[in-house]
Amino acid sequence: MVKDELAQLMDKAESQKNAVLKEIQQLKETEKQLNDTRDKERKAFEDAHRNNKKKIELLTDSLNKKECEINDLKSALIELNEKEQVRMHELEREAETFKKIVSKK
Repeated sequence: MVKDELAQLMDKAESQKNAVLKEIQQLKETEKQLNDTRDKERKAFEDAHRNNKKKIELLTDSLNKKECEINDLKSALIELNEKEQVRMHELEREAETFKKIVSKK
């Protein structure tokens, strides 16, 4: 009878041991999956960050070029305005000269 009880206890202990080992194995597998997921998400984040950084650099370069173009156009406009003012003064002088000539006659 003691042998039977001892055998039952040993079987029960073996069964519990196997259940614990199975749970440990499942936990290890879950941990592996979580680590894999974390690594994939980290890589995706780093890729997105790198791509966004490249886009920001490209947009910054484009913005700088546009600002240069705008400044060039402003300079050209200022130059044209100055030439136009000079031309207007010349026309006014010509008109005054013409008035003097006409009034002398």
